[in-house]
Amino acid sequence: MSTTMNQTHIAYDLLDRTKPGVVVIAFETHDLADPGHGKELGDELDSLICPDLPMRFVLDFEGVRAMGSTAFCEIAAFARRVQWWGGQVKACNLDPSLTLGAALSGMDDHVEFAKSLSAAVGMARVHAGDLVFAG
Repeated sequence: MSTTMNQTHIAYDLLDRTKPGVVVIAFETHDLADPGHGKELGDELDSLICPDLPMRFVLDFEGVRAMGSTAFCEIAAFARRVQWWGGQVKACNLDPSLTLGAALSGMDDHVEFAKSLSAAVGMARVHAGDLVFAG
């Protein structure tokens, strides 16, 4: 029997504090194969869709070694919700061994990938005007 504990799976940093622009999300958990961890990840990501943060996100997968289908699907759902609000999600540093999971979950339909963190942040900044939560 698997026991999961609530833990923090992500950390985020708001860039451009004087004029909010991009939220960079880093993964604290490097093995997200457990379905319970995937659901917790989804809840944490959803908590970032709020009026206090811009709707431009960069997911930095640096160090993530394993992801289960639940985690991939939660990320894809987060990206769809962000797009629904008029925002965007970019990603970087996804291990090549995880690209099939991203494709199968539909994540790559809603997330644009870059080779590096700086490139992903640059892509997120390219879009004119700040996107903010409209709810």
